[in-house]
Amino acid sequence: GLPILEGLTVPPASSLIPQHMQTEWQENLGLQVAWDVADWPPFQRRLQQDPPHLYLLGGFATRPDPSDFLPPAVGRRFTRWVSQAYEDLVEQARHTLDQEARLELLRQADQVLVHEASIIPLLYGRQHLLVKPWVSNFPISPLNRWYWKDTIIEPH
Repeated sequence: GLPILEGLTVPPASSLIPQHMQTEWQENLGLQVAWDVADWPPFQRRLQQDPPHLYLLGGFATRPDPSDFLPPAVGRRFTRWVSQAYEDLVEQARHTLDQEARLELLRQADQVLVHEASIIPLLYGRQHLLVKPWVSNFPISPLNRWYWKDTIIEPH
């Protein structure tokens, strides 16, 4: 059969996500993954010194802009992946003032990532909110920031 793949993750992702991936990949692809869990400093050392076959790493937006997820040298730090086409597109987008043209350049850079499979997005987080009917103008922010200035709470 196929060799057992080495996987690496950091807490708290060490619970359900790798377990689910391991089960699904075994059942559907015949792949076995032996997961190891490491705190952040050992995780980083391992990726640089003895990288596993795959690893789980998450991120979140710090500002509402696609360049937050498409930085220069996005995969180089841990994957050693290099693409001059990707680098050129991201660099050109950094210096483009026309927002529509800039977004098109970032879309193209994203397509390079997808095509070359340096990074594979596996899941996206969600946030569910229950807002009472007497609350209006409640700002829903994708960055998990709360702007209460315009929120209206009606007497109830």
